[in-house]
Amino acid sequence: HMLVDLARGGLFGAHSAILALDLGEPRRIICSLALVGAIALERGEARGRDWLKEAERIADKIGDQYGTAFVSLCWGLVHRGRGAWPQALAALELGFNLLPAGTAWEQGLASASLMATLEALGDLSALALRSQQIAQVAQDLGSRRMSCLGLAYSAWTELAADEPARAQRRLAEVAAALAGEEFQVVHLHALKVDVDRLIYLGDPRAAWARISAHWPALERSSVMKTGLRRLMAISLRARAGLALYATGAPGSDFLYECVFRPS
Repeated sequence: HMLVDLARGGLFGAHSAILALDLGEPRRIICSLALVGAIALERGEARGRDWLKEAERIADKIGDQYGTAFVSLCWGLVHRGRGAWPQALAALELGFNLLPAGTAWEQGLASASLMATLEALGDLSALALRSQQIAQVAQDLGSRRMSCLGLAYSAWTELAADEPARAQRRLAEVAAALAGEEFQVVHLHALKVDVDRLIYLGDPRAAWARISAHWPALERSSVMKTGLRRLMAISLRARAGLALYATGAPGSDFLYECVFRPS
C-alpha cells in the first residue's frame, strides 16, 4: 500500500506524476501531485506543501470536482498524521462530500480516515451517524471492506452508548463477512471493539485471551508497518494486560513485561 511503504509510495507517485505530465492529462496531474505532496509531507519534506497547493490550484482552475475532492482528502491525511484533528475533519468531510458516485477506492480511503478522525475527536454522535451512512454507501458500492469498517465503528459507538449486546451483534456481522480472510486493518478495528467490550463487561481474562489469539496474525500482517496502527495495536494489548494484571489473578505477573516492554 502506498501509505504503508512511504518510500515506494513516493516513487510510484513521482513516476505517475511524470507520466501524467507527459500525457498532459490534468486530472492525473492533479492526483499525482497531491499524492506525492502528501507522502512528502509525511516524510517531513516541506516541498510537499508546494505540490499539494499546485494540485489544488490546477483543480480550481479547470473546475475539476473530483480533483478538488482528491486534493482535499490528501490534505486531510496530512492533518490526521500530524494530529491536527479539526483541520483533518474539515478537509476529509469536504473531500468525501465532493467525491462522485462510484469512486470506491477514494470513498473507502475517505471514510476510514473520517471515522478515525471523529473517534479521535470523541464526537460519538457524529461517528454513529457517519458510520451508518458509510455502511449504506459501501453496500451501494458493493465494497465489503468499507461496509465492515462502518459496522466496526458502529459497534464502537454502541459500546460507548452502554449497548454491549448490540456491539457484539455488529461484530458478528463483521466476522461473518471477513471469514477466512487474512488479517487486515478492518480486523484490527473490530478486535479493538471486541477487547474493549470484554473489559467493559468485567472479563479481562477473556479480553487478554482474545488479543493474544490474534497477535501472531497481526504481527505477520502489513497492519503493523505504519506507526499509528502499531500504536493502536500495542495500546490495545496494554489495556487488556493492565486490566488482567489489576485483578491480581494468579500467574499474571508476566503481564508486566508484556505491557511495559512491548515487542
